Amino acid sequence: MAHRGRVLRELVAAGADLVVGGHIHQSAVSECREFEVVASDARSAVVATAPGLGRPRPNRLGEASGLQVYEVSAESLTVLTHTLLGTDWALTARRTFPRKPSTL
Repeated sequence: MAHRGRVLRELVAAGADLVVGGHIHQSAVSECREFEVVASDARSAVVATAPGLGRPRPNRLGEASGLQVYEVSAESLTVLTHTLLGTDWALTARRTFPRKPSTL
């Protein structure tokens, strides 16, 4: 994402808890504070990239097709990554992040 730092700061300031992108056949989930210096008491957002359901690109062996399910409560945000393995779905990752109340 171009200007990622500025865009994420503005989204978090506006109250976003989750920013989702996808269609790159790779799953990634992290909290902003995992790749940017953020004060420990500051709000942060979870950034998730879903694996996508389309066909993997030619000449890219091993790319996954899958989806993410988001479970949200007042206390936490959980991202469940499901990957298509052959003809069956498998839960391949579960990450839970605490939610902080808005300071706005």
